[in-house]
Amino acid sequence: TGSGAFIESDDKIVYPNGQTNAALGVSLFPTPVGPATGTLGYLNALYLLPGHYELQLRTQIGGTTRLLAFDLERDYVEIKEVANLAVPDSGDENSQLAEAAGGAVIIEGSADTGGCADNYVRSYKLEYAEGHLSRAAIIALPSAGRTLIDEVDYTANPLFTSMTRPRNGELTLELFPDTITILGVTFPYGNSRSKPWPTGMAGLNGRYTTLLTVKYSDGSTAHETQQVWIDNRACLAWISKIEQQQGATWVEVSGCNPISIKAGGLLRFKGAALDPLILPALPATHPNNNFGSYSMVYYEDGLGVASSADLTLSGAGPVGAVNLDPNGDVKFNVSGVPPISRPDITVEGDLATWDITKHHPCAYTFVLSVSDTSRVDSSPYSHSATFYYALTLAE
Repeated sequence: TGSGAFIESDDKIVYPNGQTNAALGVSLFPTPVGPATGTLGYLNALYLLPGHYELQLRTQIGGTTRLLAFDLERDYVEIKEVANLAVPDSGDENSQLAEAAGGAVIIEGSADTGGCADNYVRSYKLEYAEGHLSRAAIIALPSAGRTLIDEVDYTANPLFTSMTRPRNGELTLELFPDTITILGVTFPYGNSRSKPWPTGMAGLNGRYTTLLTVKYSDGSTAHETQQVWIDNRACLAWISKIEQQQGATWVEVSGCNPISIKAGGLLRFKGAALDPLILPALPATHPNNNFGSYSMVYYEDGLGVASSADLTLSGAGPVGAVNLDPNGDVKFNVSGVPPISRPDITVEGDLATWDITKHHPCAYTFVLSVSDTSRVDSSPYSHSATFYYALTLAE
């Protein structure tokens, strides 16, 4: 019998009993871990740079210390970011991004080896399947059960062979032959350009799992997955009517006629400011419910400065309720002459009130804005909607 341990200069080696080399010191050993076929410990290689490593197993048997060295190549196959959203834990196949993504989605990460001269990446591809799937489940799907995002083949053209493989860079790429002219001499070379995942054009909404498959020159294959929420639903900003408090009664004053300040000092804006759930049949938890915020400002006629003076929002939102179409988006109805498309609002909510007693007769334009929290087109921006409403105050 004996005790075993990985010996390393830092605390990336962890033993079954939770100890580390840093805690033990070079002259100490962890408590026995059982039979020789048991688990001796593990190397936390998540944040190791790619390359060659030597590990030593040190045992003490009958007062005699024995060393066994073996090599490790740290390959680099990782999905690091989706739409500029960092993957919280690359080692956890169920790790969730902080927000949903939409539009043109850029995926970043690595598809490279650990520096082996005799082994290199021949090709890699990115695919997706519907649902939040385990790594084993998405790999086990037939090819028809996955949809290709893109495939990068470094053997397709001799110009691509010597190209640098992605390492902490963009994976959603396409390769193409290019030329460069130096001192009047033109040379061909392999180049790449961004080819984002077109989730908006594909009309995707829901839960998906992305699969990165890397093929090496030695015939081996490596995989990495990441679960994502995709959101391409449009927000709704809509002012359906305006009411004025006249005495104890709220009276609708919508339309083109000027609103008398003397008739009542408070206006109330009603309508909807919301964002549909990504998957309406699921609970309204984040990121399925990713409504962000709404705001209102106004411009006085002839002035280019937005103001919210004396304008009070009714709350943080969302406001109102609507019917959805079969695809889960806000349902719109077309009616009137000329035909006008209007959202099918089932509940007109209170958006804001405006104290008009401090304002003089003039024309005003109100702007209602709504946004969600999704990451659109791999940018810092989200989905948004804007609605304009003009009114005139009179004495």
